[in-house]
Amino acid sequence: GQSIKFDAAASGSGSFWYDGWIDYLMGFAESLSTFASSEPRDLPYVYFSLGNRERKTRDPRMSTIEDMTSQTMDILESCGMQTSFEMHHGGHFEKVGRRVRLAVEALDRALYGIAGE
Repeated sequence: GQSIKFDAAASGSGSFWYDGWIDYLMGFAESLSTFASSEPRDLPYVYFSLGNRERKTRDPRMSTIEDMTSQTMDILESCGMQTSFEMHHGGHFEKVGRRVRLAVEALDRALYGIAGE
């Protein structure tokens, strides 16, 4: 079997709109659910962020990004993982450096208790 080992991860504008993503993730739900019995400080943490205009695309699949991100978070949370979400102003390619910095700060807080500026 496959093992999943990580303490924290970040998803900035994740491509969760791909056909079959939710089914694929659900295929891992049993192995992911081993985290549900862990102490909160030992749980993996996943940070998610999107731009508030990302769903406003003409592409019907990509326009589901907010809903698919929410479903992804729900699945991970049901497996006992900690998650957080930030909505940023703009689209997919706006203020990328700032968004990456905020993601790294969120990971630092989750892993080491380091506060961002």
